[in-house]
Amino acid sequence: MSANPAWRGERRVRVALEFGPRSVRVAGLWALAGPAVQRPAMDGTHVALVSVDGAVVVLQSFDDPRQVRASQRPDVPGHHFSQVVRAVVHIDVPLSVGAPNAIQIRAFDLSRLARRPIEPAALQALLQAPPSGARQVALVTMADLAAHPEAAAAGVPRATSTAAAFEIYIDRAKRYRWRLRRPDGPIVADSAQGYSLRADCESDLRWVRQFAGSVPVISNDLT
Repeated sequence: MSANPAWRGERRVRVALEFGPRSVRVAGLWALAGPAVQRPAMDGTHVALVSVDGAVVVLQSFDDPRQVRASQRPDVPGHHFSQVVRAVVHIDVPLSVGAPNAIQIRAFDLSRLARRPIEPAALQALLQAPPSGARQVALVTMADLAAHPEAAAAGVPRATSTAAAFEIYIDRAKRYRWRLRRPDGPIVADSAQGYSLRADCESDLRWVRQFAGSVPVISNDLT
């Protein structure tokens, strides 16, 4: 008998992502037995694409975590909604035997799309080239997971001193910048400008981390 087609991996890591007004951080990691399950319909306002070693392995939908439906008020019929500052969403990352080489979680806000598919394969195809109404709200990489104190216990390899790293720092003008430092110390790339808000610097860095690998090289030194 073949395995259930909805099952993903032999085990899974549950990632707690804390959503704030303009940033997302890894708040927790847990190793769980059994596979992750691919739900047949992605009907939430948000969707997370989970990739392991370069391949999308599962999609998970959820509603805006910061929008909370409150109890009915005596003077207003029905329910009402309020916004909290921070809220946590749990995302399952399916894993097979052995340690993964790369994990990536990309989350999109699709609430502005008037019409969109809810079937996982069709939705994944749509987000290969996200339309203008699809806003990326989170990009979590292997480095983000490995930096968490519970990474090793959850089965995620910890970052080592031999790995390159992006750094966010404050320059002399008191503005936020990012830079990429090689394992042996030299800085090989940095932001073209400083930002007054850390969130804007993080947004620029997310774009670089997402798209830099596919950007073409233009040889302006050749005549």
